[in-house]
Amino acid sequence: MNRTSRTENAIHIDTSLIPDPVRDQLAAATMDMVLGILRKPGGRELIDAKKAEIARRKAKAAR
Repeated sequence: MNRTSRTENAIHIDTSLIPDPVRDQLAAATMDMVLGILRKPGGRELIDAKKAEIARRKAKAAR
């Protein structure tokens, strides 16, 4: 990985080292969380706002 693209606060995880059963549990828990958020009033808007915030941070970091 290119060290110049890292920031001091970045965390990099080699997902190839995660065992399949652990990966599957993590994926299932993530899906349950997202579906739970979407079931709540305003959940879609919350996710959309978070995605927009991430996109803004990425655009700012790319400058």
